[in-house]
Amino acid sequence: MSNKVFKEIYLIDDKDIDRQISSLLLKKYNKNFVVHSIQSGRVAIEKLTLAVNLNSKLLPDHIFLDIDMPDMDGWQFLSEYKRLGFDKSKKTEIFILSGIFNSEDVRRSHSESMVKAVICKPLTLEDIRKVLSPE
Repeated sequence: MSNKVFKEIYLIDDKDIDRQISSLLLKKYNKNFVVHSIQSGRVAIEKLTLAVNLNSKLLPDHIFLDIDMPDMDGWQFLSEYKRLGFDKSKKTEIFILSGIFNSEDVRRSHSESMVKAVICKPLTLEDIRKVLSPE
């Protein structure tokens, strides 16, 4: 894709290899993506808090969020994200990443307006095209 639009993307996953592969695929899809590879929900909340304190325009355009992480799982991250009001600062699209297809995760994601899709890991180029291509 040759889209020249710069977009900030947070890739939140506790597994190094998943972050590395997903980051490469996102950059392959669009070389102008700025991908922030973040190892935990808690670290992501810290980065988001810093970004909002500097300028709310620094919030990411998209978040790819692993649901199953130690310390703070994806659902806890979403609760904290809303509690801190990040969902009101910028219209960030969130995509849930799950290692297994879980109908409960899909059902639960429908109750979160900022969650746009649930993607079964590993993330593929086709998944990225489906969720990020303009309609």
